[in-house]
Amino acid sequence: NERTSARALRATRRAEQREVLAPETRPKKPSPVVQAPKVKSAKPTTAKIHPTVGLEIEFLEGPNRGESIVLHKNDIESIVLGSKPRSGGERFTVDDSSLGPSHVRLELETRKTFCSLMVTDLKGAAGVSINKDMIAQGKKKKAFINDRIIFGQSTIKVKAL
Repeated sequence: NERTSARALRATRRAEQREVLAPETRPKKPSPVVQAPKVKSAKPTTAKIHPTVGLEIEFLEGPNRGESIVLHKNDIESIVLGSKPRSGGERFTVDDSSLGPSHVRLELETRKTFCSLMVTDLKGAAGVSINKDMIAQGKKKKAFINDRIIFGQSTIKVKAL
């Protein structure tokens, strides 16, 4: 039973060594995921849209060449363009007889600091296209920065502010 006592002696020594080892010499175990403590603030915080979030619509071709329209989150968010716009809200007259009175609606869409433009064909005879892709009459399609929107004789470009 020398074997048994030798085994017991080794086991005891191992146990003692584990207890004696300083924390920095112990084998490291992977630490559990620790979540950052929740900080309570005096005021509730809300995501605010940057004051310059918006888009510029520049006329590249057509009778209004060189003119621009600015759509801004805190100001004009939607505008109707046509030969004699009648829809409610902001309107912009385009000097083009091939356009319907209210030909196209441009609506600013924002997600925090990201902007896009929802383009709606208001059933004008000349139609509306984004980058040469026609929009079906009465339908909507998104346009993004650097896209070109064509309707009648006019070509406009979507630009960042």
